[in-house]
Amino acid sequence: MADISAWRVNDVVAFEAMRESATMLTALLLHGSTDGRQTLSGAIDEVTKLRESVLKTDSDDRAEVSRLAKSIERRIVQLRDSQP
Repeated sequence: MADISAWRVNDVVAFEAMRESATMLTALLLHGSTDGRQTLSGAIDEVTKLRESVLKTDSDDRAEVSRLAKSIERRIVQLRDSQP
């Protein structure tokens, strides 16, 4: 008999929401490099680290997905608060 998966539909929703937030953060970081708030190399470094974090996150690990999502949201708030 096959084991029943612990996967739930809301886990997919949470993972996809985290990925969408990562896309938003990427856009904000790159925009910040065009208006002088951040260097392009700094933005690329941060985007690279972000992408690596997203790609290595286990979509079945809800705690890990939530942790990364909160981290991304904090950074989005920081960037939005620093906009002129």
